[in-house]
Amino acid sequence: MYKENSFFEEIYATTTNDGEQSWTVPNSCPSGSDYRIKVSTLSNSTYDYSEYFTINHYFVKVTQPTNDSVIIPRTYVTIEWEANIPNDGVDIYLYLNSTEIQSIWMARNNSGTFIWNVGTYLGNTPSPYYRIKIEDKWDSSIYGFSEYFNITNTKYLTILTPIEGSSYTQNTTMNLTWETDTPCETVYILLKKTNYGDVLLINFSAINNGNYSWLIPNDLPYSDEYYIFIDAFDYSCFDYSDYFTIGSPPNPESIGFNINYILIIISIISIAVIIKKIKLSTFKG
Repeated sequence: MYKENSFFEEIYATTTNDGEQSWTVPNSCPSGSDYRIKVSTLSNSTYDYSEYFTINHYFVKVTQPTNDSVIIPRTYVTIEWEANIPNDGVDIYLYLNSTEIQSIWMARNNSGTFIWNVGTYLGNTPSPYYRIKIEDKWDSSIYGFSEYFNITNTKYLTILTPIEGSSYTQNTTMNLTWETDTPCETVYILLKKTNYGDVLLINFSAINNGNYSWLIPNDLPYSDEYYIFIDAFDYSCFDYSDYFTIGSPPNPESIGFNINYILIIISIISIAVIIKKIKLSTFKG
């Protein structure tokens, strides 16, 4: 066989001269439209070339993850691949050794990259023998496997303080503590309140050392339904604290005084309006 008018490889040294011969195209042949076959006698005294023809070398090569990858459940992982396939779609699967575990994505565009949200249930079967398979959507004989990689157990995060029923005042420091086994270096800390949702972003990227000192803002209103949400920055684990109180409830006597004061003002205004109406009525009469 010749490529670009140069000898590429010998297909058969000898074969029966019956006018035909089957041949399996090897994977070593790069894609190209400049191939042709030369058939000759053993003495090479008589020969002929075929017309030029095309060989399409279809392949899928998964480049990420690799055998250095350590993947934690709940995190997001980038799957990357290179492919020369006749169709635009690919299917992506997760394997444990030689067993298919999960269909990650079906009929994905052949873009070369995909963000995979790793499920938590995989943490029940940690193993260093996971791998990704990507295949042509319409031709399952064209596929590639990644190297083996490790999926760990599911990580945990537990908030230790504040505890249930604890009380704090504005403009004082609250000591937030937690424990976790995630290797993620930073955590996201948020103040939340029942039936209100997010109240305040305490820290977008706090160091994951199990401790954070938070100065409670002076303008936070009173509530006994505050709670803390801490999430690892890679989403590997999170937790909610118990309910706690910030501030003091309004003074009932102060509320009563304010209500009485408002009622007096309303009464004065009402009397003034009535007097004005009487005067207008008398004037018109």
